[in-house]
Amino acid sequence: MSRTVARLLAESLEAHDVDQIYCVPGESYVGLTSELLQRNSMRVVVCRHETGAGYMAVADGRLRSRAGVAMVSRGPGMANAMGPLHTAFHDATPMVVLVGQVERKDFGRLALQEQNYSRLLSDVTKLVIEVNEPQQASEAIARDLGRRPERTNADAALVAVDVMGTRGGVRDGETLIFDLKGADGYLVFGPYLWYPAGSYEATFNLSVTRVTPDPANKLAIDIVDDTDRYLAQRDLSPVRSATENTLQFVVDRNELFLAFRIFATGFVGGELRFGGVKLRPC
Repeated sequence: MSRTVARLLAESLEAHDVDQIYCVPGESYVGLTSELLQRNSMRVVVCRHETGAGYMAVADGRLRSRAGVAMVSRGPGMANAMGPLHTAFHDATPMVVLVGQVERKDFGRLALQEQNYSRLLSDVTKLVIEVNEPQQASEAIARDLGRRPERTNADAALVAVDVMGTRGGVRDGETLIFDLKGADGYLVFGPYLWYPAGSYEATFNLSVTRVTPDPANKLAIDIVDDTDRYLAQRDLSPVRSATENTLQFVVDRNELFLAFRIFATGFVGGELRFGGVKLRPC
């Protein structure tokens, strides 16, 4: 069997434990629909209207602590799904919408129901990924569905450095080492993990050495959600040395995507070592 884009998408959905999808069938993604029905590995729920399919996916994501998935056709199908998509965005509910598109040879030619999704959905949802090449298919699904919710019944969860975004830094086992000279901004940020409502404490495993005391030195840690709203922050200046620091915070909505960040600026030298964040419900 040839590895079509539809097959790659279906395999990626299976790999991320998607077991049901809500849709109104349309010709712009008929290949994916056919592949899913042929594989029979997940339930395809056919709905009467894209808005209904979208809200079913929203409810699925909210009730089952993983992203709900909907499929809609381009043009009117996407327009009908924008309401639930925007609802999920504002309510921090995990949801993925797969949308059909015109053929690549017709891009930019005002083909029937062609839309620029990045422009159309820029204020409606958190992330828009347009797959224009076959090799992008699996990556797009992984970026959308690769986040996993952490559970509050665990004693503690380690947010490791390999899932966080960084600016610079050298890996040394499970630790990242940053040269503070010239640092000006966030050295560590992410990974926008998804957590349910509750009270937490986050311990930043960091240490600072070889720093010359200077009023210009600034080192800070914070926790923000996916709208950059501060949930907790602490200024560690003036910096002579720094070790583990714990922040307490509350997730006050049903679910939020959390980012843990370290900010540094004003240093003429020194080294920062960061070994991740230990997150614990309290």
